[in-house]
Amino acid sequence: MQQWLLRKATTQASKALDTEVLAGKVIWNFPNNIILDDVEILDQSGDSLIYIEQLETKIRSIDLDNQFFKFGDVHLKRPIVKFNSQNGQAGMNYLFLTEIGQTAAGGQLARLWFKKIIIEDGVFEFRRDDLPEPSSRKFDETNLRFEKINAELLSMEIIGDSLNFKVKSMAAKDKSGLELKHLACKAKIHSNGMEFDEILMRTNESSIEHYIAFDYDGYPMMGDFIDSVYVRAELSNTVLSMRDLAYFSNTLEQYGDEKFKLSSSLKGTVTNFKLRDMLVELGDGGRLTGEAKIKGLPDWEVSYVDIDVDEFSSSISEMERLLKLDFPEEVKRFGNTQFKGHITG
Repeated sequence: MQQWLLRKATTQASKALDTEVLAGKVIWNFPNNIILDDVEILDQSGDSLIYIEQLETKIRSIDLDNQFFKFGDVHLKRPIVKFNSQNGQAGMNYLFLTEIGQTAAGGQLARLWFKKIIIEDGVFEFRRDDLPEPSSRKFDETNLRFEKINAELLSMEIIGDSLNFKVKSMAAKDKSGLELKHLACKAKIHSNGMEFDEILMRTNESSIEHYIAFDYDGYPMMGDFIDSVYVRAELSNTVLSMRDLAYFSNTLEQYGDEKFKLSSSLKGTVTNFKLRDMLVELGDGGRLTGEAKIKGLPDWEVSYVDIDVDEFSSSISEMERLLKLDFPEEVKRFGNTQFKGHITG
């Protein structure tokens, strides 16, 4: 009986999603506990899009009149998600899911609510075969593979293509070596943007706090993130390590263990953005305030920087260390230096 119900359920899911949905085994512990093994959703080319070794959940309530489905804890064991765009394909392989949405009979949007979602040892891949591999940095935004994804998400609500939830904890590691040690935030995701508030994030040697949003004109634009997604951020008490930044530019490897503290408002695309109300604090008491425009990232070697400096102060020894220079003794006697003006380069 349970296997017959499983076949009926996967058949209905396949029709609803306009693709093939598979599952190897179901265990239904009456009345509301369900365990599914080897769940898989294929893309429209017949390749694996989402695979879950084991999915376990409890159904709390089903309100068909109002299309409201309520679940307890959901445990996803070793999920693998593969988003890609192969040569010859039009767009990314997941876009058909965003176009289908979750529309019930009569045009009413279904509403799903999950008390908690636990992700154990997950994998996320994002690959664009139509773009060249960068040669000037380890981190390749066109070919991501995050492994060892472990997360706890709370109070997730899904309405149509919109998601609202709280990230209690998340950790992952990219194939480049860049590691997300911890992430906690409030998250909203929909077809025109992503918003992350109350962020507490730690990577290998950096920490980022407060608010980041991504604005885009539909999910397809995420495939061209660098040029097409508009970023808005409010950063406070953010500590950036040159070792982490070196994943995005090999030229920064020379700065080794250097770190600096940043507070600023940021707006723009990755290739063209502005920093306002900027405060940069250096390790030896140095500080820089002002505004900056940066064009050309993520390729730092060809980027253009335009900085209006309201105040820059630092010791000569700090400047020597940061700039990898050895000033003459006559200069070193000044001890400290201050500057206000305009810098380009």
